[in-house]
Order: sequence, then C-alpha cells, then structure tokens
Amino acid sequence: MARKNVIIALLVVLFAGQALIAQRGGAGQGAQPAAPATPDVPIVGLAGIGFRVSDLTKARGYYQGVLGFAEAFSTKDQSGRVASVYFKINDDQYVEVVPDLKPGELRRQARVMFQSSDLKKLHAIYTERGLTPTPITTGPDGNPVFRVLGPSGARLDFIEYVPTSQQGQLRGKLLDSRRISTHLWHVGIYTEDRAAAPPFYGDKLGLPRGRDVGRGEYIETPNSDSNTETKYPRLDPNNPATRAQFERESM
Repeated sequence: MARKNVIIALLVVLFAGQALIAQRGGAGQGAQPAAPATPDVPIVGLAGIGFRVSDLTKARGYYQGVLGFAEAFSTKDQSGRVASVYFKINDDQYVEVVPDLKPGELRRQARVMFQSSDLKKLHAIYTERGLTPTPITTGPDGNPVFRVLGPSGARLDFIEYVPTSQQGQLRGKLLDSRRISTHLWHVGIYTEDRAAAPPFYGDKLGLPRGRDVGRGEYIETPNSDSNTETKYPRLDPNNPATRAQFERESM
C-alpha cells in the first residue's frame, strides 16, 4: 500500500505505508515505537541515492512525470555532456540519475549519499577508525564531499550542504505538491558478504544497530539478488520469463 509521505529506495524506488514504520518500532501487541537513536557521528540523515540509467529521457519522464519529483539541476563532465541529473524530494534529499549504464550491466546503484553536520569532524573520525576516506573535495554540486567504500564496493558519499551549492540555492523551491513522496526513508545497499555488513555500518560508520542513519531513516544490506518484493522464489536471470524483472529489481 503506497502512502504519499513515504518513499523507499531499494534497487528501484519502492513505496510502503504505515506498516514499515510499525515494523521498525517493533511488532506485536503492546509494542512501543522505538525512540530515534542518536549516532555518535555527525550524520544528519540520508541525502539521497544515485541510480545509473541507460536512457536519460525515459528517466526524466519517470522521476519527474510519473513520480512528480522536479528536476532540480544537472552536472556536466569535462566534455560538456550531462554527467548526472538531480530530482528533488525535499530540501535535504534528492534522487540522482547517472546516464552511464551500458547494455547488459545490472549494477544500477551509483552511490548512496549521507548528510553530515560537520564533515571535517566526520572525516577525522572515519580516518581514526581506519576507513581511509578520500580527501574532502568540492563536488560538482558545490558541496564538500568525501567517499568511503563499503563492503562489496558500495560507494558511500558524505556531504555537508553549504548555502552556495546547488541544493543550498534551491532551499524552499521546487517542492511540487504532486510529488508522490516528501521523504526518503530507506535505502538498500547490496552486499555479497552479509557478515561483513553489520560491523562495518555499525562499528565503523557509527550507525546504531548498523542501520539507523538519522531522522528515522535507515539502510538495509541484503545479500540476495532480488528485492524484498520478490525474495522467494529467487529470480533467474537466465530465464527469459523473469529476465526483465530481474534487471528491474537487481543492482
């Protein structure tokens, strides 16, 4: 059941309703919603998720025309070609599409972005924890950013919004009332090694229980090749009858 104020990004953007929030607070009668845990690192919450696409025109039609997210801005590479397009969910969260998916490629998640309130402090913490973050640089959107690679090569970018950035200049703007969601609650980050995920996201990144990001948002780290909607039976990429669904739902 879709609900307008909830959006889930797990390989493809999925939507859930109140049951998702109830599940996070605990199931069963008499269960009380869990109080939001405060990370010991300066992470505010999810800033967005990036998807690789093969057809930018179709992607624009879907994210803006179907989901109602306004196209906020785009970045270009050194040759002047569009490198990425950002669609606005709210002032702090965006969906980014990157038009570099080649025919036959299935890994469609480009990166996951986390918003920090103190990027220099966060960088120092992660350096001390042995995560070898990249140096802090200014990204194409105008925000300071650094990257940490997670299990199975997950690209995790940490940014701090500044007023002069593209996002900073668009605060309070492009909040289309027709958009299907006003908040990004959940992202899925695929991992080949399930056992490696909890200590990395919990102990190293400092996310409570290895999943709680902030503002009630959280991540999942599945190690199946199919999403929660099609977990059983497993999709067979070699079966013509399920190939298209596998490509839609797999990274």
